[in-house]
Amino acid sequence: MAEDVILVDELAAGPERIIAVATLNLPSSLNALNLPLIDRLSELLLRWQHDPRVVCVVLQGAGGKAFCAGGDVRFLYNAARQSRQQGDAYSAVCADFFTREYALDYRIHTYPKPVLCLGHGIVMGGGLGLMIGASHRVVTDRTRVAMPEITIGLFPDVGATYFMPRLVGKTGLYIALTGTRMSGADCVYAGLADCRLNAEQLPGLLQELSGLPWSLIDRAHNDAVLSALLTQKSQNVAPEVSQLEEHLPYIEAVCAGGDLRSFTARMHAALPCDEWTMAGKKTFLGGSPSSAALIFAQEAKGRAISLADAFRFELSLATQCTAHPDFVEGVRALLIDKDQRPSWHPATIDDLSDASVAAYLAPLWSDEAHPLRSLT
Repeated sequence: MAEDVILVDELAAGPERIIAVATLNLPSSLNALNLPLIDRLSELLLRWQHDPRVVCVVLQGAGGKAFCAGGDVRFLYNAARQSRQQGDAYSAVCADFFTREYALDYRIHTYPKPVLCLGHGIVMGGGLGLMIGASHRVVTDRTRVAMPEITIGLFPDVGATYFMPRLVGKTGLYIALTGTRMSGADCVYAGLADCRLNAEQLPGLLQELSGLPWSLIDRAHNDAVLSALLTQKSQNVAPEVSQLEEHLPYIEAVCAGGDLRSFTARMHAALPCDEWTMAGKKTFLGGSPSSAALIFAQEAKGRAISLADAFRFELSLATQCTAHPDFVEGVRALLIDKDQRPSWHPATIDDLSDASVAAYLAPLWSDEAHPLRSLT
């Protein structure tokens, strides 16, 4: 049944008060987002939004290994291939998937009640889209977050156009270009999460939430009591070094040029060259040149647009990406044939042209016809 993709629990939290818990329940795929899961979570959030008894929503992942490892890339790959074989201008199936996913992400960002996301384990791509919009974002000592879309001919979406330029310094641009894997400490430092706990603290957290003095009418009060509990619990967590913080001078130096070719040259020339920086360099140099160009374009655009406009921009761009060859080729090389040898078009950054990048950025819909026109 579709309902089984999410386990639902409603915990008593005082007289006529409920904490609603949604557990993503696809552990065999690391809780990757498919359409049944997206639609079910959207339905639950809408129901709980209008239930006066619900004072807080909790999002978590089943299985212990991941909150959510991203979107259903194989589904998008098959839809994009079929669309290209049919000669379609773009895949309506892919556009529909992204529309439903982004509408869900936007609902979380604008939810009228506290949303606590437990970003334990792997959080990638679409999983970060769920976590970043929550009012209270918890990571753990076992959290591993990444935006590795450059490796499959995409770009960091799910609102990254908006939140990427708003992270500390140039960390957003850097992690998008390099697919850098971040720890919980990195996430808190950069601004992707609010609080880091030990994984062992999570099982008892829901019980503690039930004992908080929740209000049925005062959102600010509920935010405050939840924040106070998380702050108190985080004080018992041993400090952890953030690699992003330690490497911030390096990140700022390689990103200082402000354009793709300058970034590429600085990545080759900059020091230090330790294991952390070399891993980022390898991913960047092996990634799609077109994706790298799009990341620079979205980071610049995101500085001056609203969250709603960011999602509208991303819907067109993501759909355009699935219509271009790099997405199908990137997924083939990484997940289908697993030869790790994608053949990008164009093949190098030097081969990029303004026209090829502009083709991706061309909007697919007018404002009046945009599938996400209702976002405000």
